[in-house]
Amino acid sequence: MTTTTEKPPAHDAMLGGDGYNVSPHFCSLGFNGVDGSGNVVNITAGHCDQSSENAGGPDATVAAEGISAGGPRFGAFDFPHPDGIDFSTIKIDKAVAKRFENNFVRGLGGKPLAITGIADPVIGAPVCKSGTTSGFTCGVIWRVNQTIDNELGTTKGLILATNICALPGDSGGPVLTGTKALGISTASNSQTQKECDETSGPDVADFDHPHEYVTPLKAILAADPGLKVRTN
Repeated sequence: MTTTTEKPPAHDAMLGGDGYNVSPHFCSLGFNGVDGSGNVVNITAGHCDQSSENAGGPDATVAAEGISAGGPRFGAFDFPHPDGIDFSTIKIDKAVAKRFENNFVRGLGGKPLAITGIADPVIGAPVCKSGTTSGFTCGVIWRVNQTIDNELGTTKGLILATNICALPGDSGGPVLTGTKALGISTASNSQTQKECDETSGPDVADFDHPHEYVTPLKAILAADPGLKVRTN
């Protein structure tokens, strides 16, 4: 019986959970993938593109490295944010595509964690998210098929994960159960690390614990036929 070790990503690889900016805002990269036309893409939150109607055209929102304006461009939004599903794809520029041709996200301590497949949400299952603001944090799946209404509109079919800290800037980052891709970070009830810490105690009501809403990956793939997540 032969076993193999996952080859680590290149030193300059871009992984899920890394920050990117769409000046003046910043978000987190989600899962690396390939679209139906064979383009290298990253799957992230649709609300990170505030000009979604221009996605895929000459005026598409540009994505740049880092969380501050002025970083090098690596791609542009290529898929309009569908009604009710908070996701989009960033089409990666050919000059830097190799940096995104990997199946890794930032795990605990920023170490690369390989994605090995795709999962359906199971209530009570462990769930972790990776984001540029609060890093790698974990909780449990509490509810499924949730709907929220906020300034971004109505978003449906969401996974609700509890006892998990997610903060502004984590939007778009990958959410996983074990090493299986589960979804993309969409929204949370915390704005600061202090809020997460203060609402994590045993005397706090369940719904007041830190929680986040997750757009299921399978809903994303169904909305964009041909889109695939890198799993090896």
